[in-house]
Amino acid sequence: MGSGRALYLFGCCLSVGEGLEKDVKKAFEHCTRSASLGNKAAVKWLGDAYATGFGCSKSFSIAVEFYKRAHRMGDSSATFALGRCLHSGSGIAKNIPRAVALYRAAVNMGEVEAMHTLGFCYQYGIGVQKDLRKGLNLWREGARCGCGNAAFNLAYAYDCGENGAERNIKKAIELYQLAVQLGNTDAMCNLGYCYSHGCGVEKDMKHAMRLYEQAAQGGDTSALYNLGCCYHRGKGVEVDLAKAYEYYSKAAACGHEKSITALRKLARDMASRQSLSPQQVEPMQVQAQANQAQVRSSSSSMVISH
Repeated sequence: MGSGRALYLFGCCLSVGEGLEKDVKKAFEHCTRSASLGNKAAVKWLGDAYATGFGCSKSFSIAVEFYKRAHRMGDSSATFALGRCLHSGSGIAKNIPRAVALYRAAVNMGEVEAMHTLGFCYQYGIGVQKDLRKGLNLWREGARCGCGNAAFNLAYAYDCGENGAERNIKKAIELYQLAVQLGNTDAMCNLGYCYSHGCGVEKDMKHAMRLYEQAAQGGDTSALYNLGCCYHRGKGVEVDLAKAYEYYSKAAACGHEKSITALRKLARDMASRQSLSPQQVEPMQVQAQANQAQVRSSSSSMVISH
């Protein structure tokens, strides 16, 4: 198997266990051989591997070198990844103007995630002069090309009438639906909220619950919280305080502040409804306090919660 492309594809299959047993070490070896034969996708893959510690020791500085190499070979995703490293200062000195230049180059090469990120830069004046119209247009292009993040941000702009968009709930719903189809968990959560409250759609708690569950499976903490609320208050389901506790706890463990507060209230509710002793309630309150101590900021401020 001497073809660089064949080695790369075989390495990808090994990395996920597609059609054969998963073997991360062999995947890394095959992609390394592929990269030595000049396959740019394999070079980018190695950059991602070092950035995440997949099959090797994690090293952003080594990842950057592979991204640089793949960028010079014309790989659009590597161009975008190198821009992200320059933006955050990961493995290389932070340089936002250079990062934006790489985002723009990646957009010109058709990289859809770069459309979303460059749109964000224009929306908030990061490395460029703030231009809401340009930001929205980049999100529109990204959504049209299949970027779930761009579709979600555009939907939220129409939902709230922000970021230079006039409020249009019909467009927002259509874009949330598109983003859901593209696998965006934030959109699943927000569309679930729309169905649970009848915002722009006919109220349908069963469909809302399905969307929350789908988002929760993807690790969305706001969806976990919303599911906790549904079981806590009996919205669309029978009241089930044990399930509410389960969902709140999962979200609280990730630093979701509303879930931490909800856990405290749930402990009081369980005590009053089930006649729990102070000794039984105390561990729940201690857990809530421990989660509060390790709260980290949420990755998104655009997700709607109950």
